[in-house]
Amino acid sequence: MPSEEFLKTEIKEAIDLLSERAERLSVSLSERQSDKLAKYLDHLENYNEHTNLVSNAAPKVVALDHLLDSFSLVEVITEQLKKKKPPGRLIDIGSGAGFPGLILAILFDKVEFTLMDSVEKKTRFLEQSIELLELDNVTVLTDRAEDIAHHPRYRETFNIATARAVGGSEIIAELALPLLTLGGLLILQKTEAQLVDETHKARKAAKFLGGVIGSVVALDASILEKQRSLILVTKQEHTAAKYPRAWKKIKESPLGS
Repeated sequence: MPSEEFLKTEIKEAIDLLSERAERLSVSLSERQSDKLAKYLDHLENYNEHTNLVSNAAPKVVALDHLLDSFSLVEVITEQLKKKKPPGRLIDIGSGAGFPGLILAILFDKVEFTLMDSVEKKTRFLEQSIELLELDNVTVLTDRAEDIAHHPRYRETFNIATARAVGGSEIIAELALPLLTLGGLLILQKTEAQLVDETHKARKAAKFLGGVIGSVVALDASILEKQRSLILVTKQEHTAAKYPRAWKKIKESPLGS
């Protein structure tokens, strides 16, 4: 086992690297935010020893592969929030270890975040993280999007939706768009290799759900060390009550296929 001093040094180096990259994304981390991110990295590394949440929980790897990826949404989210009266509500579908939802909640402390995952070991980690980081703007749900999207408490109540590793764009669109208010924004994170196909799928599915693709944002590969783009889908009309369908139906017959 590495010494405690080594772990603290490793986490400090990860936060320093993250802060430098974040500045290039126009994200300035406060001392308080940096402290919370350091605590998160430590907690994830310890938790991952007994419950596998990420393939590699080394602080620098998590900082560059996951936290920085989450930071890459900040500019788009900031612009979207300007269109709405505060506080703004964001739902992260399939939040897993908290990417991007939990990380964004540290950066946007005036926004109400709902982190949702159907796997209890993941939501247990999220709940522990929220308590450790003293985040009072986050709610965790152990549930499925296709179920809560039909509940009046959640349907068409969110301004922004994210879903980093849930599935294809047509699947995410059906799960997320029913949860968005009119004018709400779905942010899809995609690799360069996926972009053309996923944009096509998102466009076809969105037509059934009251959505339209607004733009595709190419992210700076020199900062992220990988080619990434954001597909932005705007909710223009109310979603028909029959959507989202049951999970089996969504998987077997994707919208627009």
